[in-house]
Amino acid sequence: MFKKTVHELFRCKGSRLFVILMLVNFALSCVMPALNGGFVDFLVTNRDPSRVVWFAAFVAGIGISASFMSYAMGVNVSRVILEMTTRLMGTTCESFERGPLEKGEQADPSYTTQRVYADSNAVSSFVVNNFLTIGLNVVLVVLICIILFSINPVFLVLSACSLVAYFILFRALKKPLYNSSLANKEGLSKLFASVSGELSQLFDIKCDGAYDSCLTLSAMAHMTRALGRSKGYSRGTTRFT
Repeated sequence: MFKKTVHELFRCKGSRLFVILMLVNFALSCVMPALNGGFVDFLVTNRDPSRVVWFAAFVAGIGISASFMSYAMGVNVSRVILEMTTRLMGTTCESFERGPLEKGEQADPSYTTQRVYADSNAVSSFVVNNFLTIGLNVVLVVLICIILFSINPVFLVLSACSLVAYFILFRALKKPLYNSSLANKEGLSKLFASVSGELSQLFDIKCDGAYDSCLTLSAMAHMTRALGRSKGYSRGTTRFT
């Protein structure tokens, strides 16, 4: 699924520009802390005001460029995610059309539409935001480990212990958070299905005069149950923190 989604990513318009912007933005985000630290050291050792002004202008220019790059990447990411979501939704709809008729007829159209959109958007967002940064972060972690070891091996050991604690906490919270997110998406999908079903029965509602009963008893009931499950899982996660 991940490889297929990455393949769909590079079929989107602006995907190559997105990769270039992400690489440039990642490089600038790594360079900026070093520049800021070098500027502080330069202020301590240098006594020439003109050189300080030029160095400050250089650091400020890099920072402004990084801000513009981050904005451009954000706009491009939104476009790519939207196109990828549309493509995945089209692929999913095609699978319903080519699948068994009984399975398609049993599915509620409004509920299924909302779930297809939510899942397609979640997959697209995850792939776009992580497919390239995973490898870059691995390289960055290796470089950081080398730097820490060169400064003092104790720092590397302390960082490794922090990572172990992080992974233990992540493993403990992974299932409760997943269940909470799944319950929330399920409740929202049922809510949209209820609202759509109510709007499709406007004639019957007007004939019966049941203006206040349908939404409060059906849609809000689904939302209340979904929020209740989410709160229950949230309370369960607090035991791990």
